[in-house]
Amino acid sequence: MSEAATEPRPRRAEIGLWFSQGWEWFTEEWPTQIAIGFFALLLLSVGNAFLVGPVLAGLALASLRKARGGKAELGDFFEGFRYFVWAFLASVLIGFFGFVGLIFLIVPGLVIFAMYLLTFHFIVDEDKDLWQAMESSRKVAAQDYFGYTLLLLLLCLLNLLGFMFVVVGLIVSLPLTSLALTAAYLNAFDTIAVPSPSSTPPPPPIQID
Repeated sequence: MSEAATEPRPRRAEIGLWFSQGWEWFTEEWPTQIAIGFFALLLLSVGNAFLVGPVLAGLALASLRKARGGKAELGDFFEGFRYFVWAFLASVLIGFFGFVGLIFLIVPGLVIFAMYLLTFHFIVDEDKDLWQAMESSRKVAAQDYFGYTLLLLLLCLLNLLGFMFVVVGLIVSLPLTSLALTAAYLNAFDTIAVPSPSSTPPPPPIQID
């Protein structure tokens, strides 16, 4: 992404469109996405909190490759571990900030987590360090704090449902979560054609003979 594209365009969250785009990407190559989800779940099960950041970075990179190139490979997920240090530190710091926010009031904690939803995309896509990635994510969420907090809640619900389906559902919900966030990330910089209702051209007029 070019330097000129590092400032987000003013836009409100379009959650339905982001989920729809994420689902479309998922279904286009569901065997690969399920394989990515399987290894993501396996690593989270083995490494627990220690691997949360690197796993999210791997999911973000694989999702970006799918969104831009039309195809993702399992190797893309593991390539995300090249950003292990920044991703690990980001997960620790975001977790700490969010936990402190939750102690005082639930809402501030949720907003903090929502502000940093796109941190791992900035790490793998722009090779930003911890602070730069977190600040860039905050700037995007600042366009619509309520919308991104609602997005966070829906993503949590999605993964909770995945967990309830004998945990196996996480194999689907983890990559789908990352793909939806990728749609949000790219849409924030107008680098992907995720249409909005206002930009959809009206249907042609009906001609009556």
